[in-house]
Amino acid sequence: MALNRRIITVARGILCLACVAVIAFPVIWMIRCSLIPTVEVYKMPPALLVKPTLNSYVNVFTRQNFLLRFANSAFVSVASAGIALVAGSMAAYGISRFKFPLKDQLPLGFLFLRMLPGMSTLVPVFLMFTKLRLIDTYPGIILLYAAGAIPMIVWMMWGFYQDLPTEVEEAAYVDGCGPLPAFFLVVMPMTTPALAALGILAFTGAWNEFMMATILTRRTVMTLPPGIRFLMSQADLSWDLISAGGTLVSLPIFLACLFAQRYFIDGLALGAVKG
Repeated sequence: MALNRRIITVARGILCLACVAVIAFPVIWMIRCSLIPTVEVYKMPPALLVKPTLNSYVNVFTRQNFLLRFANSAFVSVASAGIALVAGSMAAYGISRFKFPLKDQLPLGFLFLRMLPGMSTLVPVFLMFTKLRLIDTYPGIILLYAAGAIPMIVWMMWGFYQDLPTEVEEAAYVDGCGPLPAFFLVVMPMTTPALAALGILAFTGAWNEFMMATILTRRTVMTLPPGIRFLMSQADLSWDLISAGGTLVSLPIFLACLFAQRYFIDGLALGAVKG
């Protein structure tokens, strides 16, 4: 029995390592292509030992207005995630605590909105933004990303609030708090891990979004994902520059998930246990 358990453990470890290798290989190859000379990128078979260089990263910053697009991505992602967290958590709290018609069906409606593919809303959103003159504006792209994240936050936070005991809120009501102060002073601190986890997901979704940003932004508000495509042209397919740009785009998400890993795990586990 002990031998069989060891074999199973080793097999699981090998399977996990294989899965990690398959997932990590494109990322490792992207980083490799960003650190080698342009000639070595197209060399077949690829050389294993190549002298690294940072020329691709220097060219990314000098060839495109990379810093402006980086600032645009950071501002839009943080603002949209913040708006989505406040609006989505308040909506979820209202659904879980107050009685009104169609209360039980409303969360399913938000889940349905989350299931809609972004391509199905592209034309209506573009026409609406054109009429409202929101093309290439910060309010337009921020509100769009916030609206896209709110259904997920409402659905997830509704489950978390269902599991929270109401005794602490009732004690706050006895002390003179209304529903809104009780929500911000009592409920939100109790769900900080869940809010942090959902904030990371909302930030990541806005940071990585490509399709809407390509259609609805121009030079002023353009973010990093659509900006990377300008690193190549029909005459010059610079995979080293694209790899450097992709590495720089991925780095903030990696750091955010690394530093917020504890909150992310706690947030996902918060609604797993009732009470």
